[in-house]
Amino acid sequence: MPYEVNGRQFEGKLVYDDSVTGQTPNDLHAAGLGRAIGPDTTGQAQQAAGRDYVVLMADMFAKATATSQKDQEQLRAGMLAVHKDRPFTLACGKKSFDTMRDEADKLGLVDTGKAAAIGYCAGGGYVLEQARAGAPFKAVVVFHVTNPNPVVPGTPCNVKGRVLAIHGRADPVTPKR
Repeated sequence: MPYEVNGRQFEGKLVYDDSVTGQTPNDLHAAGLGRAIGPDTTGQAQQAAGRDYVVLMADMFAKATATSQKDQEQLRAGMLAVHKDRPFTLACGKKSFDTMRDEADKLGLVDTGKAAAIGYCAGGGYVLEQARAGAPFKAVVVFHVTNPNPVVPGTPCNVKGRVLAIHGRADPVTPKR
């Protein structure tokens, strides 16, 4: 599903089991590592969706990122550029969620009152920013959050649901301190 934010083109994706009938809870899925929607992130979304959820895959990096070859340093720089621009992060996340939720609702797939969010790595940071800004998530789960703190210190926290952050010692990637 294409959408535009600040003149940049994005491509969101609905992921669900074709056997789903009726309304199910919906989940905003934001992947990390500076990757947009591609085979790896779609596979993660399929695992999260199973037979019980419709996953709304957010593209936080513009659709060209999925096919571009970048090294870790380039991916990190791109991720930080997006994350440090809180107004853009919030606008992009909201537009992504609204666009895909509305499409899934038109298809009769989701209960719009049962939204949750999952984020991994940088995607966890984006999901937390959305939750802090008051997104209507009943629950938020983030793994290996590279940016767990608000971009702007002292930002009011308006979280509407429960938050589970798996980070630190249980995370094999994050350095132990």
